[in-house]
Amino acid sequence: MNQSIKSRGMGLAPILSLLLALCLMVTLGTAAAENRDVFPIRTDDVMPMVSLAVVDGKLLITQNNAAYVYIPGAAEPVLMQEQAITIYAPNANAEPPERFDVLLTDNGQLYAFDLSIGRLYKAALEADKVVLGEQVKLDLGALVQESEGYIYMERPEELLMKDGFLYMIVRDYTAGGSPSLERFELATGARSAFKTPHINHMAAYKDGKLLVMLWDQENGYDQQQNRQTPAMLGVFDPATDTVTELGELTDSEGSEGNLGYDSDNDIIYSIRRGKLYRRTPDDMAKDELSAYLPSTYFWGVVAGAIAPFDGGVAVLTGDNLFLRDADPAKLPATTLTVYGNYGDDAHRKAQSLMPEVPIQMRDREYFNSAQELGQALVSGENTIDVYFLDYSYIDVKNLMQKQYAYDLSESQKLMDFTKATYPLLQEASFLDGKLLAVPVDAGLGEMWMLFPDRFKETGLEEPTTFFDLLDIIGRWPGELAENFPDITPLQTESYRNQLFYSGMGLYQNLRARNREELRYDDPLFRKMLTAIDNLDTRDLDQQVNWDDMADQDEFFSRMPLIEQTGGVMLDYFQGMNSGSAKLLMLSADEGQPPAVPVMLRVAAINPRSQNIDQAIRYLENYVASLSDAGKAAMMPDMNDPILNPNFEQEMAQMQATADAYKKALETADAAAKGEMEANIKSLEEFIQEYKKTGEYAVSAEGIQGYRAFMDSGFLSTFDPIQDGMGEMYTLYDRYLEGQIDMDTLIRESDAKLRLMRLENQ
Repeated sequence: MNQSIKSRGMGLAPILSLLLALCLMVTLGTAAAENRDVFPIRTDDVMPMVSLAVVDGKLLITQNNAAYVYIPGAAEPVLMQEQAITIYAPNANAEPPERFDVLLTDNGQLYAFDLSIGRLYKAALEADKVVLGEQVKLDLGALVQESEGYIYMERPEELLMKDGFLYMIVRDYTAGGSPSLERFELATGARSAFKTPHINHMAAYKDGKLLVMLWDQENGYDQQQNRQTPAMLGVFDPATDTVTELGELTDSEGSEGNLGYDSDNDIIYSIRRGKLYRRTPDDMAKDELSAYLPSTYFWGVVAGAIAPFDGGVAVLTGDNLFLRDADPAKLPATTLTVYGNYGDDAHRKAQSLMPEVPIQMRDREYFNSAQELGQALVSGENTIDVYFLDYSYIDVKNLMQKQYAYDLSESQKLMDFTKATYPLLQEASFLDGKLLAVPVDAGLGEMWMLFPDRFKETGLEEPTTFFDLLDIIGRWPGELAENFPDITPLQTESYRNQLFYSGMGLYQNLRARNREELRYDDPLFRKMLTAIDNLDTRDLDQQVNWDDMADQDEFFSRMPLIEQTGGVMLDYFQGMNSGSAKLLMLSADEGQPPAVPVMLRVAAINPRSQNIDQAIRYLENYVASLSDAGKAAMMPDMNDPILNPNFEQEMAQMQATADAYKKALETADAAAKGEMEANIKSLEEFIQEYKKTGEYAVSAEGIQGYRAFMDSGFLSTFDPIQDGMGEMYTLYDRYLEGQIDMDTLIRESDAKLRLMRLENQ
C-alpha cells in the first residue's frame, strides 16, 4: 500500500485522511453487532417463538399467533401481522384462510409454512408485511391427519429450506418417538426419507450438506455417570445419506440445544445450557464459548434458531430473541452460578434486570444432604454463588449453623421482604438475629379434597376428623353402596393400606405441629390403628389389572366422596371451596387442631462467593420479580384480589377459536357437523364460565380460604431420620399383611426411630 501511495505522489495529509477513513470503516463494521434481548421478558403463558429468518438485512420472527420484524438498532421489534386461529374441516367447500407460522428462506426466496394443516407458500416482504403467493404443493402423506371432524398436521420438530428442498425432522410417537429426517422437493412435492438415525437438530451447511446434532434417544443414558450422554456434531450428506462426525458437543447432555452456520466466515454455532459456542476454521473439532444467553428454553423453535446478523449472531429460543457479538474476547469477566433454580419466571425477570452479569444454572447435580451441599459450596470448581433449597428436603438450619449461608441483613430490601412474610417463614429464615435465607415460595403440603355435591346426594355430613371418615367408610357397604353404585368413599385398591398411611400422616403432622418428637407408642396412634383394624373393607377394595383398559375404566367409573391431593399453591384456591370440589382440613381426632404442613422454599448466598454484591443484587431482583400470587402466599397482609394479567388475551384466543370452529362448520360435510356442533357448544360453555372465574388469578375469597389453612399451618422441616425411613416401610408392610400385631409394630418402629436418631447425632 505504501508503495502505491508513493508512486502517486500523495502527501502526508491525504495518507492520514485515508488511514482515518479506513479505521472508521473498520470501527463501524465491528461495532455494528448488538448485545441485547430483543423482546421484553416473557413468561410461560405466552406463545413460544417459532421461527427466525433474515430478509433484506432485517430479522423476521414468528410466534404461533403473530409475526414481527426487527431492524438493526431499533428500540423494539414491530408487529407485522397477527395470525388467525383457523379450524379446517375435511371436504369443506371453502379453502382455509391463508396463514403461516414459520418463515424460511432459500437462495433469496422467502417461504411461509402453515403448521396447522401443512401448507407451504412462496412469500415476499413488502412494506414490512409478509405477503403470501402461490402454494407449493407437498406430498405430506400421513403427516396431515383427520381427527374428530378436523384436519391437522403433526407438528414437525424442525424445518429447513435448502437448495430447492424442504427438510423436516419428525417424530413418530407411536413408534418410540425417535426422530427421523425427511425432505420434500419443491419442484415436484415428492417426499423422501433418509435412513441415517438420531438426527435431532439441523442447520444449513456448505457444499450442499447439513450440520446435524446426533443423539441416540434409546441408548442415551449413562448409568455410571447418572446422566444423559453427550450429543455429537456431524455433517450430513443428503446425496449419500451419511454423516461425518465432528466430535462431541462440549458440555452437552442429551439433545438439548440448536445449531447454526455463518457461511461468510465458515463458523459453526451451537447453543445449549445458556451458552453459545462456536467452531472456527482454525479448529473445527473444538467448541469455543462465545456468548451467554439467559435462556435454556428451546421448545417450540421450528426454524432458523441461530443466524449470522449485522456483524454478530441472532439466536432464537422459545422465549426470546437474543443478539450477541459472539466474540470470546468480549465475554463478561463476572458470572453468577445458581443451584436449585431451573429458570422460573422470577429468575428470568431478575436476570433481565442485570443483563451485564450472565447467570449460569448448576442444574445437573442434586445434593442429597446438607453435608454434600456444604462440600460443593466450599469447592473451588464451578463455585455456587446462590442456592435455592426446599426446607423439608434438606437440613437448611444445619447449613446456617455451619456458616454456609451469608448474612443478608445488610440488604434492607431483603430484610423488608422477609419481615413482611408469615412468622413461621421468618423463623425459618433467621438464625441468631441474622437473615441467612430469604423465603421465595410457600404452599400447603398434602391435603384432602372433598366433593360437596356427592355428600349432598348421599345425605352424609362432611367429615371433620379421621374418625368421621372411618365412620362413613364403615357404613358404606351395608347402608349406602346399593343406592349409590357410581360413588365410593375413596378411590383405592386397598382401603386398609390407604387408611393406614393416611392416618399415619395425620398423626405425624399433629406431632410436628406440636413440636413433639415422633413416636408411635401413643394413645391416639393406637386408637387410630384399632379403628382401622375393626373396619371390614373387603367389599370396597377394587383389584385392578392396570394392563386392561376395561378394568381401569371400571375402577375410575365410581367417583370418590373424598380424596387426597398433592401440594397446593395459593392460585389453587381460585374457584375452590365454592364449586364442585373444596379443600378440607381433617383433624386426627375430635379436640385436636388441624395440622396443615406448609412447604417452604428459600434462597441463600454462599459466603465464599467471589461475587457477593452481584449475588445480593440478584436475590433482591428475584424477590421483587415474584408474581403477586407468589408474594401473597407468603405475606399475610396481601389480601386484595389478584388480577389475571393474561385474561383479555386468553378470552380473545378462546373466542377466536370458537369463531374459527363456527366458520369451519359453515362449509363442513353433513357427517362432520354433529361432532363439530358439540365441540362448539362445549367451548362456548367453557368461555362463559371462564368469564366468571378467569378475571382474577386469585379472588379475595380464594385468598381468605388460603389464609384459613395457613392459620393452622406448621413448617414442614427436614428430619434426619427421613433418610432411614425406607427400613420402616418393611415393618409397615409386615403389619398390613398380618405378619405382626399392633404392639410389635409400635415397639419395633419406636426402636428403629431411636436408633436412627443416635446415628444422626
